[in-house]
Amino acid sequence: MPCIFSRRKVEIEAISNFLFATDGLVFQITYGSNSQQNVVLTRVATPAVSEMMAGGSGTQLRVQAQGVGGARYVLEATPHLNSPIPWQPIETNEAKPSGLVLFTDRSLPLNAQRFYRIASP
Repeated sequence: MPCIFSRRKVEIEAISNFLFATDGLVFQITYGSNSQQNVVLTRVATPAVSEMMAGGSGTQLRVQAQGVGGARYVLEATPHLNSPIPWQPIETNEAKPSGLVLFTDRSLPLNAQRFYRIASP
């Protein structure tokens, strides 16, 4: 559910449809129509992975996800899930206007086991 903050229209126009990330969470700022003076802050969900496929004769992993158009996401990997988990960034990409975001991990043969997640930088 979005949080709504009342502000003057002049201030609101400067931040229309702005995406930002903090602590691994993505938020979108929008504002109401001309008759409203509301700023709406909405948390954007983590992109849903739609496909993972080995490519390049087994030398790379391709990950496709559906996120928010224009948002930046990072594919992270770790060799284990024991605390503390050493998440390492693999690749950072911006989602296309449709929300599609693609990643490639080219170090697949170097890792016997790997776990992945998608986060916001």
